Amino acid sequence: MDIEDLLAAAARDVRPLADQKGVSLEVEVPTDLPSLSLDAGLFDRVIGNLLGNAVKFTEQGGVRVRALYDGASLHVEVYDTGIGIAPEHLSHLFDEFQQVSEGDGRTHEGNGLGLALARRVAALLGGQIAVESTVGEGSRFRVSVPAPRSAETRFARTAPSAYASH
Repeated sequence: MDIEDLLAAAARDVRPLADQKGVSLEVEVPTDLPSLSLDAGLFDRVIGNLLGNAVKFTEQGGVRVRALYDGASLHVEVYDTGIGIAPEHLSHLFDEFQQVSEGDGRTHEGNGLGLALARRVAALLGGQIAVESTVGEGSRFRVSVPAPRSAETRFARTAPSAYASH
């Protein structure tokens, strides 16, 4: 699996909403990240959910996705400058049907299943999701999954725009 392609595709899926809101969206992948052996379909569900939430709950500023590899595990961090999550809500954030804003004052749509599903899928992959957040400043979600190097060969890119169309 090529993590750069997966993250770029996930970013394309949420870019229309980010553009509509005026929120920047960045993807950072090291150029030397090897091809990894990982269920791309399942991992895409996790990343898609985290990115979708980050854009949904960010009204100004931006969302950044960063991939890191330590030789055994893939770590993908999703940072946002959104509304943040109060400490008292963090322990229940991944519970089914749990939403931080409920009732008449609720400002965002959703059914409260996205993060619960993301955590379950990460667990199916042998991984986990952690979160750090500050109200009014934003959040950082980090998904970590075991990911051995793939037998596929990945060619190094010579320059980011080497094959850009003009």
